[in-house]
Amino acid sequence: MVGIEASGAMQWFLELLEELGIECRVGHPAKIRAAETRKQKHDRRDAEVILDLLVMKDRFPDIWMPSTEQRDLRTLLRDRQQWVKMRARLQHTLQAIALNHALREGRALWTAAGRRALQDLALPPYSDQRRDELLALYTQLEKRNKFHVPLTSPTSLEMLQATVVTRLPHLVHRRKSQYLSRTISL
Repeated sequence: MVGIEASGAMQWFLELLEELGIECRVGHPAKIRAAETRKQKHDRRDAEVILDLLVMKDRFPDIWMPSTEQRDLRTLLRDRQQWVKMRARLQHTLQAIALNHALREGRALWTAAGRRALQDLALPPYSDQRRDELLALYTQLEKRNKFHVPLTSPTSLEMLQATVVTRLPHLVHRRKSQYLSRTISL
């Protein structure tokens, strides 16, 4: 068994221990520090404190750590969220071009007819080039976002729900249903 203090760049170490089949317990840094009366930080002394806490039953301040599958799913969701944000920025830019040239389509601008109307706008040379490039990029992002995250499989949805439900006690300001529906809609 290995006990470590939580830190930002420990993921590689946790994955290595998991591959080797070694049990690892991750402890809350402030609670580990509170177990030591001295205020000076010293690696050897910190290791002894962690060992003492591990040896004494139920004294080690464990924190919840997501499984490898949950971490991977979170990475997938964060990645998708970034792509969706990029698409939204492109939409806002294209919407501004349309509005500046008296094309007021609203949400209909993203339909096939709306895009044709945007493409048919007579624009100055640079604006014309910019619009064409942005529309091409928007089309690529639409395709990517449409086929990127396969959340239709029951396993993916169960993992997502397990991740959300296990983290709910830490999210006091949101109700479970709000958080779940907001996360799945990404």
